[in-house]
Amino acid sequence: MITNSGLMDMIGLGTFIYWVFKGNSSRLGMTFATFYAIRAVFVNVIWLPYPALYYWEDPGVPSLIVSYGPGSDFFYSGHSGFLVICAREWGSIGHKGIRNFIYVVLTYTVFVLLVFRGHYTIDIFAGIFFADYCYLRIDAIKEPLDDFFGKTALKIKRLYHKCFG
Repeated sequence: MITNSGLMDMIGLGTFIYWVFKGNSSRLGMTFATFYAIRAVFVNVIWLPYPALYYWEDPGVPSLIVSYGPGSDFFYSGHSGFLVICAREWGSIGHKGIRNFIYVVLTYTVFVLLVFRGHYTIDIFAGIFFADYCYLRIDAIKEPLDDFFGKTALKIKRLYHKCFG
């Protein structure tokens, strides 16, 4: 659990830092927002009991990405979906080696989630497929989204300079 959480934190931080400083599209942020907003609805609508032999306890090492302890947020897996979105983004910007590394970590994550009974099997694979679907849908409309967010940011910047300086 500790190794898996550390790898997910490393991937999450690396992806976020790259996107902040070199990102040229809103695709990554919009995909995460869509994926986790819909997941929040599902988690509040679909309540599942804990899997038999559930053991997703806090190992004593903090994590930025992974939450520990009991929580009935099974359908669908945010762990696996998070990694799919990161891998797709790195692949889209041309870093195939990083993408492949993330897919290896995804395989390890699936193993860890199954061994520790952190999710039902269907939750893990639903998270993978839905994250991929979200990424593809957002990627298909990224130009209008980028145009909207770019114009909005420019308007905010102009308003700020008009008011403060």
